[in-house]
Amino acid sequence: MIRRRDNSPSLSIDHLEPEPEPARIKRSRAVLAKAKDKCVYDPWRGGEKRRHGQPENETIKHLSSNGNHDRSSIENRLSQVEDSLARIESLLVNDSSRHHAALPPSIPLRHTEKYAWSYLITQLPPVSLAQKLLRNYFVLDSLLRYTHQPSYQRRFRRIYSTESGRVKSDIDHSASSYLASLCLTMAIGTTLDHEDSHDSSDLLERLISLHHRFYEISETILPSHCRGPDPEFAYYHLHSLMIRTQRALMDHSSSLPQTWFEQGKIANTALFLGFHQDPDDLEVQISPFWKEMRRRIWWLLAVGHSIIIEKLRLPTTFPPSNVQKPVLIPDDDFHEDITQPQLDDQSFISRIFSSTLTGVVDTTPPEVLVASTGKTAAPEWAFIDAKIDSTRIVTEISKMFPHPSSQNSQLPDITVVDDLIDQLDAQRPPHLSFEILSTAQTRDCPLTAPDQPPWILPQACVCNTGKASVTLNTYQRYLSLSPDAPNAAQTVQHALTRSLAAAHRLLISSEIFVWHITFRWTEGKSLFSWNTGSKIFAAGVIVALAAIREGPKNGGWRGWMGDLQSAEGLLKVLSDHASKENKSQRSTCESADSKALTILRQLHERAKSQAYLSDVGLSMTTRSNDEEKLLDPYTSHDMSRISTFDNAPSQANMSKAFRMAENYALEELEAFLTQVYPSIEASGEETEG
Repeated sequence: MIRRRDNSPSLSIDHLEPEPEPARIKRSRAVLAKAKDKCVYDPWRGGEKRRHGQPENETIKHLSSNGNHDRSSIENRLSQVEDSLARIESLLVNDSSRHHAALPPSIPLRHTEKYAWSYLITQLPPVSLAQKLLRNYFVLDSLLRYTHQPSYQRRFRRIYSTESGRVKSDIDHSASSYLASLCLTMAIGTTLDHEDSHDSSDLLERLISLHHRFYEISETILPSHCRGPDPEFAYYHLHSLMIRTQRALMDHSSSLPQTWFEQGKIANTALFLGFHQDPDDLEVQISPFWKEMRRRIWWLLAVGHSIIIEKLRLPTTFPPSNVQKPVLIPDDDFHEDITQPQLDDQSFISRIFSSTLTGVVDTTPPEVLVASTGKTAAPEWAFIDAKIDSTRIVTEISKMFPHPSSQNSQLPDITVVDDLIDQLDAQRPPHLSFEILSTAQTRDCPLTAPDQPPWILPQACVCNTGKASVTLNTYQRYLSLSPDAPNAAQTVQHALTRSLAAAHRLLISSEIFVWHITFRWTEGKSLFSWNTGSKIFAAGVIVALAAIREGPKNGGWRGWMGDLQSAEGLLKVLSDHASKENKSQRSTCESADSKALTILRQLHERAKSQAYLSDVGLSMTTRSNDEEKLLDPYTSHDMSRISTFDNAPSQANMSKAFRMAENYALEELEAFLTQVYPSIEASGEETEG
C-alpha cells in the first residue's frame, strides 16, 4: 500500500520510528514557529532541495529527533519511490461526492504533460470491462437518448488496441474530450453491475476521477480546437457535460441544485461553442453526419431547458435559435459517411405510418424502413422527435397565458387551447399512442411483442405521462375562474372534463411505467421523484377535488375515487423508494413524495367523509376566510380550486378541516431548491418548510 506523507509542520520523526518513544511532548504553535524542523512533505522529488544543493537524504536525517536511527540508503530510496508513486496517484484523487467540489491538482510544469497523459491512459479499464460498462450504459440511456450508440462505439473501437486490449498509447490530447465522456458513461454503467459492490465503488471513484482529469485537459485546449475543421472535439466536450447531467438525473446521491447548476454550465458551454446556430450557417464546413449530431445535442439541451422552465414557471434564458429539427432516421443507418442527398431523400427514410380506422393493430410500429437490414422498425430518435414537437406546442401555449406577475389576468379563449392540446396527440408517432399503451397488460399489445425492442414500452409511458401533465397544467388555470367571467360555468366544466381525462391517462401510463422493469433502474430525485412523482400528485389532486366538489351522486365519482386510490398507491411506492435512499444516506428529511402522499390521503378522507354526509342528508361547510392554500410539495405552486357556480358551499375548500403539509412560502428558486430537497449535508437535521 502506498504511504502518504503528512504535510503538517507538527509531524516529528516519532511517527516514522519503528520503536515508540516512552513519552511525547505536545508542542504548541509558538514552539512550532521557532522549531527548525522543516516540512516533511516534498512536493516533487529533487525540487526545492536540489535548487539549494542539499543532498536528497539530508532532510530526513535532520528530522531525526535523536539522531540514532539514520535510514539506510535502500530505505531512503524506497521512500522516495513510494513518494513518487503517491504523487502520481494524487493526480487521480478527486472528490467523488455528489457536489464534485474539488478537482485533482494540476500537473507541475517540470513533469511533462506527456508523462501525465500516458499515465492517465494506462488507468482506463481493459476493453472487456469497458465494453460491459458501455452495454449497461446504453440500457440506461433508453429514455434519454443522449448518445448515438453506433458512432460512439466506433469511436471506442478506434482508441482501444485489439492486440493488447488496452487504450492505444499513441492517442493524443485531441481525444481528451471523448475520453472524458467515455469515463462518465462507464461510471453510469457501473450502477447495473451488482457482482461486487466494493469493487464497483472503487471503479466508480476511479472513473469519475479520470473523467475530471480528461475534462480538465479538454477544457485547457478547447479554445484552440473549438473552431477547427474537426467538429468531433467540440461535440464530445459538450457531450461529456451532458453525461454529467445524465448521471445527476440517475444518481440518488445527487441533488436538485447540482442538477440545475450542471444544466446551466452545459447551456453556457453550448452557446460558447455556437451550438445554437444551425450547422449550415457555420463558417467551417462539416460533414452532414456531424451537422445532424450537433442538431441532436442542441435539441436535447433545448428540450430539457423547456421542461424545467415550464415546470417551475420561469422565463427562458435561451437566445433565439435557428437550429433545424434533426432528421428522423434509424441509428443503424445514421453513419459518418452518410451524404446530404441521402438525408434529404424521403424515399430513404420511408415513413410508413399506417394509421387507419380499422383497429389498434394498424397503428403499431414499425414506422421507418431500416436500409441496412431491409426491415421496418421504430427509430430510436422517434421518442426525442416527439418530445421536440411537444415542447414547441408547450412553448406556444405558454406564450398565450399572462405571466403570473403581469397585471393582465385575461385567459385566452379555451377553444384555441383545445386545438393546441389536440396537436400533442396528432403529432406523436403511432407506437407512442395511449390507445396502444393502454393494452400493455394484454397478450396482443404490440409494444410487448417479442420482436420489439425493450425501450418502446417505457418510451410510450413517458411520452403519455408528459403530454397528460401538460394538459393538466394548461387547464388548471381555467378551474378557478371568477363567476363574473363570460361563460364561466361552461368553461370550468369543460376544463374539468378534459383535466379528468388527462389525469386518468397519466395514472394509467404511470402504473405501467412504475411496474415495468424501468423502475428497477437507477433513477435519482430529479428523474424519478421530482418528475414522475409530481405528475402523479397533480393527477391525484384533480380527481380528489372533483370527487369532493361533485359528490357521490355524480356518475363519475367511483371512477375518480379509483384513480385517487391508484395515485396514492403509486406515491406510496415512490415514497418508500425515497425513504430507503434517505435511510441509506442517514437523512432525516421528509421527502416530497411522502408529503404528497400525506396530502392525497387527507383528500381521500375528505372525499369519503363528504360521501358519508351526503348519505345521511347532511352537508359540510367551510368558511371562505378559513381557506388555506393547497401547495404542491414539489414546486410550491398553488393547486387551484375548482370553482362552483351554484349556491351550495364550495366543497373544494378543505384546508382547515385537516392538517396540510408544510406551507412552502417559496418566492425564489434558491429557496425552492434548498427547502423542498435539502442537501445531503443537512443530514440528521430537520429542515423547516
